Amino acid sequence: MLSSPFCRRGLPVLGLVAGLAACTGQTTTGAYVPTGTPRSSQPMAGEYGQPASGAKMYIASRDKHAILGFPHAAGGDVSPTIMIAGRKTRLHDPLGLALDPNSGTIYAANDGGHDVLIFHSGANGDVAPKVLGGSNAPIQSTEGIAIDGVGRIYVSDYIGNAIYVFASGATGNAVPIRVIAGAKTQFDRPTGMAFDTSGNLYVANSYAGTAPILEFAAGANGNVAPIATISGSNTGITRAFNVCIDAKGRIVVPTPSSIEVFAAGANGNVAPVQVISGAATKLDYTSSVGTDAKANIYATTFNYYTSQSSVLVFGAHANGNVAPMRMLAGANTKIDDPFYPTFY
Repeated sequence: MLSSPFCRRGLPVLGLVAGLAACTGQTTTGAYVPTGTPRSSQPMAGEYGQPASGAKMYIASRDKHAILGFPHAAGGDVSPTIMIAGRKTRLHDPLGLALDPNSGTIYAANDGGHDVLIFHSGANGDVAPKVLGGSNAPIQSTEGIAIDGVGRIYVSDYIGNAIYVFASGATGNAVPIRVIAGAKTQFDRPTGMAFDTSGNLYVANSYAGTAPILEFAAGANGNVAPIATISGSNTGITRAFNVCIDAKGRIVVPTPSSIEVFAAGANGNVAPVQVISGAATKLDYTSSVGTDAKANIYATTFNYYTSQSSVLVFGAHANGNVAPMRMLAGANTKIDDPFYPTFY
């Protein structure tokens, strides 16, 4: 039986992933957005760079129905410098979030929604978005968004077991340029996504009993098998809602009270090279992770019993029971059930 009050609130209709997160401690989140120069409709070597250094950090504040922006080095109980919220924004329980690394365009998805909300770079306040979605891409439940180095838009469908890929700049009832779906993919409630520097796509599987992390070749399309998986008892992961690739190419995955870091190119039943865990870390109901250009790790937490939210920052080499370098938390921050820390 689901014991968390959030589970009882979220699972029956919408909020499926967030509800499961409360029960399992696993989450969707923060695909990092790689950089590159637009050239063609297919990935090419060199298109996928590292996370932007970013003067600002953005997060989705789910229960505030808002997208928040803070200075990169923000800590303590400080107010956001950007807050996208209000009736015009159409934000309601936003969970998916990604930024185009070239233009700064903001892409958001409501938990369990059917489309993508697109805000212009630097958007602030109660502003109307462009909308991507419709009958040409019948998304049943949006949960994860990722933007590749040439601006293509990847949307995971948690219910439909698919990933839709749209052309750069797509809006309205656009036809996907690729759809990754089918039995060979091993998708079982796919959620968060990330890219490595070769353009390979990493996908988090949120259903227990399946491979938690799947890796697909750049340009994957149709009913295709992953080229690698991370799965098994040595990994410390039973299911994953989030996967992130840091600036060193390492694969970062949150669990309920820890962060597992795997070597670049990890495959199979492998142990992580770093595990951040223990009372000093303050990791409690970890909901997502993101990384900056220095491979620092930003973890979002939300305790479903105390309603305490935070963003915790750890150094690139953090390992064991270590305290965060800084913490962003408090009433002034407007952080309430946060997801997907990302930078621009």
